[in-house]
Amino acid sequence: MHTGPFSSKLYFSIAASFLEEAAAAVMAYRVKLTLEKPIHLAGQVMKAADEARIFRSDCKDLKEATITLAASLHQAARIGKDLDGTPILLVVDDTNQVLKRALTLVQKCSPNWLVKHVFSPKIHADAFQTISSQLKNAVDNLSWLLCISAAILDGSDGDYLGHSPPLAVNEPVLCSIWEQVAILSSGSLSHRLDAPTSLVLLAKKNSCYGKLIQEGICSVFAKVLKEGPMQLQAEVARAISELVANYAPFQQHFAQYNVILLLVSHLAFETMEEHSSCSKGKSPMLGLDVVEDDDPQSSGRPSVCTKGREYEEPKTKAYMKAMAEKALWRLAKGNSTICKSITDSIGLLCFAVLLEKGPKKMQRYSAMALMEITAVVEKDTPLRRSAFNPKSSTCKAVVDGLVRTIVNEDSELVVPCLKAIGNLARIFRASETRIIRPLVQLIGEGAEYYSREACIALAKFTCPENYLHVEHSKAIIAAGGANRLIRLTYFGEQIVQSPAIFLLCHIVMHVPESRELAEANVLSVLEWASTRTHVFGGEAAKLLLKAKSALVLYQSRGPRGFP
Repeated sequence: MHTGPFSSKLYFSIAASFLEEAAAAVMAYRVKLTLEKPIHLAGQVMKAADEARIFRSDCKDLKEATITLAASLHQAARIGKDLDGTPILLVVDDTNQVLKRALTLVQKCSPNWLVKHVFSPKIHADAFQTISSQLKNAVDNLSWLLCISAAILDGSDGDYLGHSPPLAVNEPVLCSIWEQVAILSSGSLSHRLDAPTSLVLLAKKNSCYGKLIQEGICSVFAKVLKEGPMQLQAEVARAISELVANYAPFQQHFAQYNVILLLVSHLAFETMEEHSSCSKGKSPMLGLDVVEDDDPQSSGRPSVCTKGREYEEPKTKAYMKAMAEKALWRLAKGNSTICKSITDSIGLLCFAVLLEKGPKKMQRYSAMALMEITAVVEKDTPLRRSAFNPKSSTCKAVVDGLVRTIVNEDSELVVPCLKAIGNLARIFRASETRIIRPLVQLIGEGAEYYSREACIALAKFTCPENYLHVEHSKAIIAAGGANRLIRLTYFGEQIVQSPAIFLLCHIVMHVPESRELAEANVLSVLEWASTRTHVFGGEAAKLLLKAKSALVLYQSRGPRGFP
């Protein structure tokens, strides 16, 4: 309900901005706490070195190395939240261990220690060399981390390219991941274009790497989708689709960084030209701010820079759109939150337009995306009612596109479109016979998998959970469905026989008084099917028994089942 000049989207935008700032503050505090311990240890090492009475020259050298390390630690503390993640935790843990060993060694050179441990083993000179080397490694690890972070934060060139820190000996994959993230942020365009693929390959190599990659790339991917070169944006969108397909937790993390709406913005570009609000100014349908500056300013919602996009090569723009579709298809799978983001934006309408007018690849991705979105809304009643209101123009466009594709019988698109129509079965009114007839026409026609999917989809119209199951059952009969189902039950392959008998049984139970069913001698079909327990066993056998009972009750009332 509209409560004044501030819409619910504005409230959401303000809340999202506040939560983002709060999360950043928490992150900065976490990093500060993480770094407090090694900073304190470094201070203790320096103080103990000043108090040394033996090996004073060696202690002085350790103090100098510790001062350098402490400077890096303070610099890391100033960066704060932007250092959160696995690398900082590993680097700090290693630094803590080194500083503890350095403190123990230097304390052995103090007067108090010498008095208390007169009979302890002597200190070996090579111990100082070992600790000195470890301190240097700790400095190198921190320097690498600071260079990587600077590259990710502000795109500054660093010395991270081609350099491996000492940490890489034990954590080669971790270092490789974060170097690729840095390259993606500030490398040359050719290197940046390769980085998303490298990250995908690492994720596919070992699922354990997924979490490590997830920590580093979500914010960087979002930044590229906002303002990167379109070639790179397309590669990032492709990488998102591959990563989500191989590691499901990526879905929610990408959603938290507004990747969904950024992808929708690319989908809408030059797709919805008739909607002028999508090309300039505020776009309430899109759900984000579209700007034409080189330096987009956020107002709580994600912003996307559009300047120059129209001058890109047509091939590049088409690839970008296709990859955005593919990513949204994979992101939508089984996720109500992401599906709501898509359906609340102009994304649903974009899929409908591209299903009708897009190139072959885009048509396929649109069909797959609609299949996944409708699979989610089938189980999410509030989302189904808001996203697929039969009176809305968007819903009509989607349904018309699905039906048109089914009628045209495009080999790659029919099955996902049939699944999508079946998922939406509860939104259709009794008068929507235009939806039923094309599905009935596929039963027993052409490929077996068409018939199978058509039966499964129609079963969702006739299942008892569908409020209009009786009306839909009558519509299937009127479209000639009974005779088609009988032929399929008798002569179809086993993969289609079961869906066919399920659908036929539902129809029989809902309208056993139908003259068409009696004339088609459906009772004989059900009796025959009951004898084929190797095909129609389990739940199918129970359903057959109920359907036969319903028919016998009505047909016993008179000749051919009618009084």
